[in-house]
Amino acid sequence: MVRWLAGQQDAIHWLNEHPAEAKKAFNAALVELTTRDMAAEVLDEAWSRLAFTSELLPDAFAKLAKDAAALGYLPSHDVSGIFAAGLVEEAGGDPAR
Repeated sequence: MVRWLAGQQDAIHWLNEHPAEAKKAFNAALVELTTRDMAAEVLDEAWSRLAFTSELLPDAFAKLAKDAAALGYLPSHDVSGIFAAGLVEEAGGDPAR
């Protein structure tokens, strides 16, 4: 798990340090999946609203699970025990990175 999280930290760091390349890679993947790309101005606007981080937000996740359960997407909204505190730091990352 720690090695996987370290890889995630590296990916997050790359996304934040290379936004132009990341948007290009995203658009290429979108074309593969849908046969259409996203207009540069739309992608730029959308990208400006994204935040790539490994920061854990247990309260937000609990609300997401509760909403998903209420809509029938999950059998339960119980997320107790899903977050293991300290793993991100153990993987060598800063959760806000």
